[in-house]
This record gives sequence, C-alpha cells and structure tokens, in this order.
Amino acid sequence: MRDAPTCFISHKFGDPVLARCLKHRMPGGDTPFVFRAIDETPDIAVTDHLLDNIRRRRSLVYLDTPLSLASPWVGFERNYAARLDKPVHAFTRAGLGWGFRRDRRPAVDPLVSVLFNLVVDEDQQKVQRLRQEIWDVHRFEFRGDVWRRMDNDIRQMFDTIDGIGVKIARGGVAILFLSNASVSAAAHDYADALTHRVAKRDMETVLGHTDARFAALPPGRTIVVWLDRPDEQRLQMELLKLNTAIWSNYLRVVRGALADPAPLVAFQPNGDFNHQALDRMIVRTFWTALQTDADMANEFRASFEARQSRTPPAHPALPPPAPGLSPGSAPARHVASR
Repeated sequence: MRDAPTCFISHKFGDPVLARCLKHRMPGGDTPFVFRAIDETPDIAVTDHLLDNIRRRRSLVYLDTPLSLASPWVGFERNYAARLDKPVHAFTRAGLGWGFRRDRRPAVDPLVSVLFNLVVDEDQQKVQRLRQEIWDVHRFEFRGDVWRRMDNDIRQMFDTIDGIGVKIARGGVAILFLSNASVSAAAHDYADALTHRVAKRDMETVLGHTDARFAALPPGRTIVVWLDRPDEQRLQMELLKLNTAIWSNYLRVVRGALADPAPLVAFQPNGDFNHQALDRMIVRTFWTALQTDADMANEFRASFEARQSRTPPAHPALPPPAPGLSPGSAPARHVASR
C-alpha cells in the first residue's frame, strides 16, 4: 500500500496558529508534515534535507500570520514549492474563522552571476552537468545578461563585466565554480561571449579581463562551489606564483574560498553529484540575496492579499534548456515561468 500524499507545513517555529492549522483537513486530503525547528540563519546542520523534504511532498501550506510571514524561511519554502509547480496554499483568517486559500504567485529568482575558468575542459563539462541537474531538480536557471538561444556557446552563462555590476548593484549574488585544475591552470579565461568575440575580432587576449571580473565579485555575496575537493596546500603554493599587482582581486577571492571551514563541493570523488552541497548552494544563494535585495525580501514577506508579483517577466516563458545549451541567469529580475 502506498503512503498517503503529504503536505509540507511552512511556519515560524513557535507560531501558535500551527496547532489550529493541524486540526484542519489539509487541501486535497494530504497528511501534514512539519519539519523540525529551523534557526533564522542558513546553518548547514538545520538546512540539510530541507529542500529534499519539500520535494518529497505533494503540496505546501504556509501560515499567513505576521509571525510566520516575518520569517525568511517561510518565504523561501513557499517560493521553492512554487518553483517546483507544487500546489501552495495559505492558511489564513477568513471572516470569523480560518481556512485555506490557494496561492498562485510564481516563484521569484535572485539575481545571479556565474563564473568558472573556461580553459579547463573538465570544468566546462562538470558545469554543464551541474546546470542541467540544477534545472532538473530545482527548476533554477543560469543566464548571462547577453544570453541568446542561438548556439551552444557556454560563454552565454557569463554576464558582461557591466552586467555583473548591474546585478550586484541591485542586490545580486555571484556563484563562482572553482577546482584544483582551474586555480593551477597556466591560463585563465572568464570572458563572456560578447567580450570574447570582440577580443577575437581585434586579435586581443582576454586575460586582462580576469582581474576586472573578479574585482566585481563582492565579499559576502560570492558563493564558491568547488568542482572537486580543494587541495589547500597545493593551491596556496600555486597562488604564490601569481603577480599580486595583476592578480590581487583573483587572489582575494580564491584565498577567501580556501579559508571557508565548510566548502561546498559539488561532486563526490566517484564523479556523482553531491546533492546536499547543491541544496546548500541554492539555500545560500537565496539567503544571501534576501539580505541584500530589498525587493526580493519584500516579496518573500508579502502577505497573501498582496500576492501580485512586483515585476513582470523580463523574457518570454522558456522551455527547459536543451542538452548542451546554457540557460544562465536572467539579465534582470524575472519571475520563474512554467
């Protein structure tokens, strides 16, 4: 006999309305599921398995109360369930009593810039696999600001340097993929499609763009994801070889990543995905954006009655990215379409 479908109950720990909600029959007759208490910071110990638990439920109900709506986790969980196209309901006061109302707000994306060293072929292949996996599991896309579905150029995942600046100014987050091979490589290429084509036309090198690109990555808003477990001793030796006058911004970012006591490593030694690390990447990205993107924070904390999205989609609805195409992060705030 199959288990009955379940409903994830999103709430702020200590909200007294939870007990009232659990006495009601859930929409669709689903069995309520209450996740363990979660802190108000994205600590690894409490966020592990959170996304997996939402994915495993058929629907989500959140408490439409001032206490629960003030929690960024409630906004995050509602948004994530909507991204996966799960039915979302608010448990809200209706007249003299309480009841459920369907919340059809689409998911809202943080502004994200992606970066990795294109010189390393293995890194390109891994990032392509990650891009597809993140779409398949999380329905989350990476797009550069000049992204076009015209060819398979992986550079379309990158923003222009100006594009990074625009996203960061609006509260965006950078995701940097590093590896032992990328840091140790004799060459570095982080040029977006437009910069690369202009450089190629003018017979110039793109190396000079590396420091400017890393200068745009803000401390505290750069999520580093390792494609393999970093060998700190080896990499520190490699960094010592670089001219600080030329590579100061790159050195700042990579040394900061090596100092992280809990690095995100996307792949296991056997080449399989580390799904917990990918979940943590999603959580960290959204959490970081919520601290800096006032519009997104207001959207996550909005009451049920103010459920109109603040911004129309910045591009037409897109089908899932075809294999080999880079979906990238949108050039402006956009609402996820399904």
